[in-house]
Amino acid sequence: MIRKPNNRQELVQSLSALIPAAQTETHAVDEAAANRLRINRTDLRCLGAVLEQGSVSASRLAEIVGLTRGAMTTALDRLERAGFVRRIRDRQDRRSIKIEATPAAKKGVHAIWQPIRADGLDLLKTYSDAELELLLRFFTDYCALHRAHAGRIRRMRRKSRGTDRPETSTLGLC
Repeated sequence: MIRKPNNRQELVQSLSALIPAAQTETHAVDEAAANRLRINRTDLRCLGAVLEQGSVSASRLAEIVGLTRGAMTTALDRLERAGFVRRIRDRQDRRSIKIEATPAAKKGVHAIWQPIRADGLDLLKTYSDAELELLLRFFTDYCALHRAHAGRIRRMRRKSRGTDRPETSTLGLC
C-alpha cells in the first residue's frame, strides 16, 4: 500500500517513483503477451503498430517502430511465418506493398488486451472530469517529453558514430 504524501515534495517524489514502476508493469504485460503469442518483443511492437495503422508500408512501419529497413524486413518475415501479418500489393501503386494484420493476429491480440482495455475503462470511470483532464494533460506532456528525449538520445548515438545523417525515425517512448 502506498502511503499518502504529506507535502508537495513528497507528492512529486511519490509520483516520480510510480512512473518507472508503471513502465515495469507495462513491460511485464508486453513480455507475457509476446510469450503467449510466441513472438519476440520487437515483433510485438511491430504487430501493435500494424494493428494501429490498419494498412501500412514496410518503410513507414520501420519509421514508426524505430527499426532499420533491413531489421523491419526480418521482423515482418517472422510475423508472416507466425501467421500474424500479410503483405498485400498496394492498389494505387502496384510496386508498393502494404502490411496488414491477419484475423489470427486480431483474435490473439484481442484476447490479451481486451480485458485490460475493459478494466482500464472501468478504472477511468472512477475519476472525476477534472481528474481525467489532469491525466490527459499529464500523459500528453509525458509523451512529448519522451519523444524529445528519444530524439536527443538518438542524436547522441549518431554523433558518437561520427555521422551527421538526419534521423528518420519518429519513434516515441510513450
